[in-house]
Amino acid sequence: MADKLTTNTESVGKNAIGRDMLLRVIKKSGLVLILVALMILATILSPKFLTYKNLFNILRQISILGVLAVGMTFVIISNGIDLSVGNVLSLSCVLVPLVAPVVGNNLILICLVSVLVGAAMGTCTGTLVSYGGMQPFMATFGMSTIAQGLAFLLSDGRPIILSDGRWTTFGNGSTLGLPNLAIIFILIVLVGQFVISKTIYGVNTYAIGNNDTATKLCGINTRRTRMIAYIISGSLAAVGGLMMTARVGVGDPGIGSDYALDAIASVIVGGTRMGGGYGSVLKSLLGAALIGILNNVFNLLGISAYPQMIFKGLIIIFAVLMGQKKR
Repeated sequence: MADKLTTNTESVGKNAIGRDMLLRVIKKSGLVLILVALMILATILSPKFLTYKNLFNILRQISILGVLAVGMTFVIISNGIDLSVGNVLSLSCVLVPLVAPVVGNNLILICLVSVLVGAAMGTCTGTLVSYGGMQPFMATFGMSTIAQGLAFLLSDGRPIILSDGRWTTFGNGSTLGLPNLAIIFILIVLVGQFVISKTIYGVNTYAIGNNDTATKLCGINTRRTRMIAYIISGSLAAVGGLMMTARVGVGDPGIGSDYALDAIASVIVGGTRMGGGYGSVLKSLLGAALIGILNNVFNLLGISAYPQMIFKGLIIIFAVLMGQKKR
């Protein structure tokens, strides 16, 4: 009798351990499973989804969005938000055809000017938040409006077509079977993940997101740390603009207007906590993939932009609620 009880107890214990392990795997791999399920559903709904051309198109879309999401991850982990990334992307797009003739179509100088402008926008935002005491929402909303105004002012409100074909050749080309834009994105993700997880700056960013006052008392320059997060976000938004210009071959002042919402959604869906202190660049990559695939499926099914906005808003609300429950 005692042997049977012991056997049953051991069996129950093994089953409990097995269930716990399965739940942990599901929890850690939940977003991956959702992505797989979404791809299966997309394949059923549209035969065009799994075509070579469409998959490459998705990779390019995800790459541009993902670069913005990397910068947004730093900002949100530091307990901030950046609403300006979409319009900084647009401003960067417009700068490419305007700067090109000035620097003799030197690609390196064009990229450098665009990234420096993005960094300058991020510096202004970071200064307002870190040293001016402004709420991140208001500071970045103001900078977003400024970036949008500059983009439309410089372009006279019209898209500017690029005359240099090297941009679109690179933006729509591939290397070793991967789109060039995807390769840039992967490199930025790897660098971003290393910085946030393996450097002192990354540790400090998590710290100020968890408890700004305690971090300050430890002798860490919280203002500078938070300001750098906005500089990273602004710089990567400009890189996203360069990638977008290379993809479409046009400097469009309104092309990035929806990207701020998508970038925020990517980061939150990826598990980065609103309120700071927790998150991962690699998980933001998965969030960007989810949003990018959803956008693609909506377009393939002919769903207009307005229902898409409603659905994305619901995704953000659900992700934030789930993050609060975990906390």
